[in-house]
Amino acid sequence: MLSMEGNQMSVVHYDQVITIMENCIVIRMNGYNLQIRGSSLHVDALEKEELLLEGRIQQITFLYDE
Repeated sequence: MLSMEGNQMSVVHYDQVITIMENCIVIRMNGYNLQIRGSSLHVDALEKEELLLEGRIQQITFLYDE
């Protein structure tokens, strides 16, 4: 589940964080990867089932397994 407020995004029930870069964060979810693109992206909080990230989010892409 995703929720956004201002320049923050919360991702709940993720499986794995794959990539963390200033312009791209990729998170493995159940059956797909969630790709967040933007600028000044960073992880504010990382818990077992919830991830809080912040930055200028410009694009969100769902990349499904084939």
